[in-house]
Amino acid sequence: MLRRVLFLSLIFWQKISGVSDRALTLLLNIVIAFLGLVAFQLDVRVLKTLVGKLSSSLYAIRKYLNLDRDDFDRFAVCPKCHYIYNIASCTANNIRKCTFRKWPNHPQMRLRRTCGKNLYIRDSWVPKRVYCFRSVSSYLREFVKQKDYVKHCNLWRNRSVRPQTYADIFDGEVWKDNENGFLQNHKNFYGMLNVDWFQPYKHSPYSLGCIYMVNLNLPRSLRFKDRYVMLLGVIPGPSEPKLTINSYLKPLIADLNRLKDGMHMQDGSFYGNIYKFKLLFCSSDLPATRKLGGFLSYHAEHGWWILLILYRQMMCWLEVQLLLHSTIDHVENFTIPTTWDGAWCPALIFLHNYKMLANGFMVRMSSSACAGAKLSLLICFEIVFVFGVGGL
Repeated sequence: MLRRVLFLSLIFWQKISGVSDRALTLLLNIVIAFLGLVAFQLDVRVLKTLVGKLSSSLYAIRKYLNLDRDDFDRFAVCPKCHYIYNIASCTANNIRKCTFRKWPNHPQMRLRRTCGKNLYIRDSWVPKRVYCFRSVSSYLREFVKQKDYVKHCNLWRNRSVRPQTYADIFDGEVWKDNENGFLQNHKNFYGMLNVDWFQPYKHSPYSLGCIYMVNLNLPRSLRFKDRYVMLLGVIPGPSEPKLTINSYLKPLIADLNRLKDGMHMQDGSFYGNIYKFKLLFCSSDLPATRKLGGFLSYHAEHGWWILLILYRQMMCWLEVQLLLHSTIDHVENFTIPTTWDGAWCPALIFLHNYKMLANGFMVRMSSSACAGAKLSLLICFEIVFVFGVGGL
C-alpha cells in the first residue's frame, strides 16, 4: 500500500509540474537512496521491506500502476526491403521470412522472386526491426475530450484579416477555397504531415525516422506544442530507406481514408459528434519529401537508365524518320514527340541539338547517299551522347 501511494504521488507531481521522465527518474533514485539510508540507521523493518520493493524504472512503475502510455501498434520490418508485417498475424500464420515481391508480374523470373529475408532473430519471435505506429484517430479521440480543444480549432474564424498580408495558412488561397466547403463544419480539421530523420546517438551513424502530424486548425501559438504534435510512426534504423517509405505509410493511409468519411468520437457531449480529418499538405526537407513522394534524387543511379531507355526509343523513331524522308522540310519541321513535353533536362537539349545538326548535315548530302551512311552517322552521335552526356 505504501509503495502504491508513493508511486502515485510522484506520477501526480510529474503531471502537474510538467517535469521530464529523466528528472523524475533522478528524483526517484534520490528518494530510494534516502529511504534506504534512514531504514539502515533506524533499523526499521517495514522501511527496509519497502525500499526492497521500490523500483527506479518508470516503465515498471507505470506498468505496476496500470498507467502504461504505450499506445503504438508494432510491426515487424524486413531489414532488406522495408516491408512491414503485423506481428500478431505473423505469429498466428507462422511467417518468419519476408514474402514481398517488388515486381510480381515481371517477365524475368529473378525479379519475381520473394525477398526471403528473415524477420525475426534466430528461432525466437523477436523482430529484427520494429516499426511503431499510432493512428491519427486515436490522437483525435484524446484531443476532443479536452475542454477547449475544438474551441481553439475554430479561433481562426474570428481572426483579424489584413489585406495583402499572409500571416498564416488561414490567409492562403487553398484554405480560403475550402472555407465554404470542407471547413464549413466546425468539426472538420486539416493536417500537415512531416517526415524527418535524426541521429539519436552522438558518436554513431545510427539514424531513426519520425512521421508526425499537426492540426492546422489550431492557432500557430498552440499548433506545434508538444501536447498537440501527433507522433505517428518511428521508422527503425540503422539507415534510411533508399527510395521510398510507402510500406511505412500504409497504416497511415488506411487511417486517413477512414477519417475523411468521418468517425464518431466522444467529446464531452451526451451523444458525441462526427469528426473528419484530411491531409492538406506535407512539409519536409528535400530528401524526406523525395522519399515521401517516391521520387528519384538528382544523383540516383536508376534515373539514367530510365533516361537511356527513353532515349533509345527516340533513336528508333528518328532512324525511321531519316530513312523514310530525305528533304530539308522534314528536318526543319522536326519536333520532339509529345512524350518529351515538359521533361526538360540538359541531356534532352544535347540530344535535340545534335540530332538536328546530324539531320541537316545528312540532308545536304547528295541524293545518292545511301541509308547506311545516315545510319552510321546516327550511331556516331549515339556514342557521343552515351559516353559524353550519360557520364555527367
